[in-house]
Amino acid sequence: MSFLSKLFGASNKEASATPEQSEASQTRNFNTLRDDGVRAMSMGEIPFAVKCFEAALEIQDDLAVQALLAEALFRQGSYEQAREVLAVLADAEPENTNVMLLLARAEGELQMYAEMRQTLGRVKAEDAQEISVRYLVAEADFHTGNAIFAVATLTQILAEDAEFLPAYLLRARVLVSMGQGAQAIEDTAHLLELAPENEEVHHLHAQGLLQTGDNDGAEAAVRRLLELNPFHREASLLLGTILAATERWSDALGMWNETIELQPDFAEAYRERGAVKYKLHNEKGAAEDLKKSLELQPDAASVIEGEFSNLENEMNARFKGMNPYGF
Repeated sequence: MSFLSKLFGASNKEASATPEQSEASQTRNFNTLRDDGVRAMSMGEIPFAVKCFEAALEIQDDLAVQALLAEALFRQGSYEQAREVLAVLADAEPENTNVMLLLARAEGELQMYAEMRQTLGRVKAEDAQEISVRYLVAEADFHTGNAIFAVATLTQILAEDAEFLPAYLLRARVLVSMGQGAQAIEDTAHLLELAPENEEVHHLHAQGLLQTGDNDGAEAAVRRLLELNPFHREASLLLGTILAATERWSDALGMWNETIELQPDFAEAYRERGAVKYKLHNEKGAAEDLKKSLELQPDAASVIEGEFSNLENEMNARFKGMNPYGF
């Protein structure tokens, strides 16, 4: 019989215990579960830690154990459950900055950026200037349409701590989203020296170079990324964009053939290959690829209304009029 089964399957002896004895037993059980959960979390046994903390809380409601449970749920990736626990803790301990920050991070993982920004606004004034808090504020600002404020905050952070690498990465992400490739590649070039195998850095670097008009540099960067990870779908799409921009249709066709061979369920790859085939005057092949793309991704049916490719919507009225699917 497992420890938890022993704990909650009361024996005859336990059933006949006095109230004082039962209370002492419950306290021992609570302490044991709490301590076992802490040990399990320190050993990386997160699912078992969650079970221990949840069982402990069934015996006794305790804010400290709730905080441990929230941390374990967050580390497990159960962000919605973690957020529910943390919201209760935040109301119970509004002065606890650690709770507020973990709640904000959980909301960020859930893409609840407006709520994340509100949570960060509840952080104590004396803690609001901490770099960790301001970094999260910048992240929330970026995702709620305040990119300029995000860049300003991140720049201030880096002026104070030039070694805070997450700020470089987030600033590059924001700058690329703003079309400021020349500024973004300053950050990505710095990061590539320190983290040469970071896939996001390579992707952002390629995007930044493309925005500056450096197609050759962008192509080299994205090909390095595909060497690191041949299954990186965003990289394949970006390489397709670069090859199309330079009208290298045969190269693009070969690249999409290889990509589809590696990833036969990649709906966007069929769509993009269809656009290339159309450029090469293979209308039948283009129609077949678009049909396959829609079979794999039915929600993308709107592509036949003008979003067929990333080639500046060059699927013109003639192709639309073909209606290759019969509907």
